[in-house]
Amino acid sequence: MSISPSGENRESYADDLFRARILASLGVPIFCCKLDSDGNPLGAFGWEKTQAGVESFKAIDRWREGMGLGALGGYVFDIADLDPRNGGAESWPRLLARLAADPPEIFGIAATPSHGAHFWIASQGIARTKLLKGIDFQARGGFVFIAPTVRPSKADGDKGKLRPYTWISPVSQQATPWIHEPSLAFRNLPWDQDGSGGNGSGRSRKTPEQWMEEAVKAETGDQRGALLGLVMEYMFRGIPEVAIADTLRNFLPKVPVFDDERPWYPARGGNPDRWIQSLLRKGSRFRPIPDADEDELAGIRDIEPRRVSRESPEENSFWQSRESLSHIRDFARSRRTGPWAVFGEVLAEAICHTPPTLQLPSSVGSNGTLNMLIALVGHSGAGKSAAEGAAEEAFRWEGIPGEIPDLIDRIPVGSGEGLVKSYAFNRKNEDTKRMELHWERLSAIITIEEIDTLRALSDRGGATISGELRKFYNGGRLGFGYADTGKRTILPKNSYRGCIVAGVQPGRGRTILDDIEGGFPQRWLWLPADDPYMPDDRPPEVQPADWSPPYEICNTDSGEILVMKVCDAALTAIDRARVRANHNDGSDMESHLRYTQLKVSAGLALLDGRCDVSDEDWSLAEYVMSVSTRTRENVQQHLAAKVHEADLAAGRREGVRRAEADTSQRRSVNTRIAKRLLMLLSYDEFRTVTKITRNEFNSADRSIVPDVLIELVTVKLIEREEYTYHGRKFVRYRKIRPAK
Repeated sequence: MSISPSGENRESYADDLFRARILASLGVPIFCCKLDSDGNPLGAFGWEKTQAGVESFKAIDRWREGMGLGALGGYVFDIADLDPRNGGAESWPRLLARLAADPPEIFGIAATPSHGAHFWIASQGIARTKLLKGIDFQARGGFVFIAPTVRPSKADGDKGKLRPYTWISPVSQQATPWIHEPSLAFRNLPWDQDGSGGNGSGRSRKTPEQWMEEAVKAETGDQRGALLGLVMEYMFRGIPEVAIADTLRNFLPKVPVFDDERPWYPARGGNPDRWIQSLLRKGSRFRPIPDADEDELAGIRDIEPRRVSRESPEENSFWQSRESLSHIRDFARSRRTGPWAVFGEVLAEAICHTPPTLQLPSSVGSNGTLNMLIALVGHSGAGKSAAEGAAEEAFRWEGIPGEIPDLIDRIPVGSGEGLVKSYAFNRKNEDTKRMELHWERLSAIITIEEIDTLRALSDRGGATISGELRKFYNGGRLGFGYADTGKRTILPKNSYRGCIVAGVQPGRGRTILDDIEGGFPQRWLWLPADDPYMPDDRPPEVQPADWSPPYEICNTDSGEILVMKVCDAALTAIDRARVRANHNDGSDMESHLRYTQLKVSAGLALLDGRCDVSDEDWSLAEYVMSVSTRTRENVQQHLAAKVHEADLAAGRREGVRRAEADTSQRRSVNTRIAKRLLMLLSYDEFRTVTKITRNEFNSADRSIVPDVLIELVTVKLIEREEYTYHGRKFVRYRKIRPAK
C-alpha cells in the first residue's frame, strides 16, 4: 500500500512549494518520491545523488498531493531532528547547553507529523549522526522531509493520522548560511548521551564497551545511533576501518532485532559488509535482508579491535620478499615514520651512492640515467621530513673513494640556475685565462620540503625550475647558454647523478599535475608519507644494516661507462610502451610509467648490491608503480573535490549577487501587484485566484500573483481558507478588517 496522490491540485500547497523553491534556490538538493503506507520513501533509490539546481526545481514541479519532498543535509543546511517520542524533549535543554558557548544561527523551524521539530542551521561539515537521545542530526548522508509532505503520525494519541510538515519559521530567501563558520561544539563529537560531561566542557567520551552496552539496550530506532557512536569512537582512536569492520561483524549479531520483517543485520543470504560500510560512511543506503539464524552465527568471535598491520596480501608480500625491504619497513615503524616514504628516501640514497657513469641501456635513443623525481604525499605532520632522517640512518651507507662520499649532500632547490650550480660552476683558469667547469660534487639529493616552494619558483618571472627538472629526470644537458661566459654553466649529458625528493600536500599537488602537457607529472614516483597501519605500541629499536656499492662499480675505472644489464621482460615492456605512444594508443599520464618502473627496478637491484635488473626486480617495481598510481590518483581526486567546492562557493556568491540585484526590481513589481490585489479583494467575500486575476493582470503578473498572496497572508493583510468542490481542494482569499 502507499499514500496515493489524490489529484493534480497544487494551488492549496502553493506557499509550501514556494518555500521549497527557496531552499532549492539556495543550493539545497531536493528530491520527490512516492510514499508507502507508513510514510516511508517508496522506490527512492539514488536520492543521495540528487543535484542542486535544475534537477531540484524539476522535482518540486513533479510533486503531487500524497507524495514526499525530501531535502538533503550537508550541502547548505544541516537539520537537527527532535523526536519527543524518544526523549528529544528532555534532551533539548542539554542541546542548548552544549551550544551555549558558540550557538549556530537557526535559519528555519518546521513541525513534523509526530509532534517533533526540525531546526535548520548552516552546514557544520560533518556526517549524519545522533547528537543526544531523541535528537538526530541530518547532515552529510542524511535528509528530512519538508512541507507540503504529509505522513502518518507515530505519536501516541493520534498514531496513524495523516499530518503535514509545517513551517513554523520558514527559511528566508535572503538567508546566507554559507558565510557562517561551524560551531565549535560540533567539532567535539561524539557527545555523551546523558549530558553529564565530566570535564566541564559538556563532553564526556564513552568507551567502546559503553557504546556496545548502549547498542544492546537501545530501543527501536536508537540502535544505529549507538553503533555510529561506537564507530566514531574507534575512529577517534585512530583504528583503521578494516579493523572496525571486523569488530562490527562480530558484535552486530548480539544487538537485538526489533522488526522481524525488516531486520537490520543482513547476514543470511547477503553481504553484511554492505551494511557495515553504511555505518562507516554514515549515510550510505542499504537494503536489509533477514537476520542470520543461530547456525549461521556459529563461530562468531568477541574481539576488541587492535591496531595491527593489515596490509593487503600483495603489499605484505612486497615487504617480505627481501631482507632489505623488510628492514626498511621495520626500521620505519621503529622510528614512527611511513614505510613507503622511507622506501622512497632509501631508493634515492642507493641511487645517489652510485656515479653518473652507471647508466641504463639504450632501449630508446641513447643510454639512460638513474636520476629520479620522488613525491612523498601526505598532509602536514604525516612524517615526510622524518622519513629523510630515517633513510639516512637505516643503512650504514658506503661511498666510492674519490667520487661519491659516504654521506650524500642534500641541497634545497632554489632555481634552475641554482640546481646546476649545486653540481658545478665556471671558474677562470689563471694559466689559460679561460673559463673552465669546476665540479663541486657528482651526486646530490635535491630536496623540496613543501611543493609550494616549486610553485613559487615556477610562478616567478623568468623561473626555469620545472623545465630543468624534466631535463634532470632524463639526465639531459643541464644549464643555460648565457652570452656572459661567467654565467654560462652547462652540465654535459649523463654527467651528474641525483634524485629530487619533494613533500606534497594533497591539496597542493596541482603544482606538478597542472604541467601535464610538458610531461612533468608522468616523471614522478608518488608514494604515501603516512602509515595507516602503524601499531599502537612502539616496535623495538632496529639497528642499521650495512650497504656498499656493487662490486662492478668499485672495480670500474673512474669515468668509464658501466651499463646495467636489464631483463628481457623489462626491455620488451618498455619497447611496447614506446610503440603504443607513437601510435597514440597510450595515455599521456602513463607515457613515462615504464621508464620510471625501470629506474625503480635499478634501485631495488642496487639495494641488493647488484648491477643487473632481474625479473624479480621488475616485478617488484611493478607493484611499487601501482602504489604510485594509486597515490597520484588520490591527489587528483582531492584536487577535483577542491575545485568542486570552489565552484559551489563561486556559484553561491554569484547567486547572492544576482538575488540582491533582482530584489529591488521584484519588490517594485510585487508592491504594484499587492496594491492592485487589495483593491480587488473585499472584507466580506472570499474570492478564488481565478476570479481575482481574470481580466485584471497580464500573463507575467498572473504568474507572480500566488507568491504575492502568500506574502499578504504572512503580513496579515488578507486571510485564506480552503474549501472542497467536487472532491477537489481549492483556496480563496479576502481582506482582514483593521482592528478598531
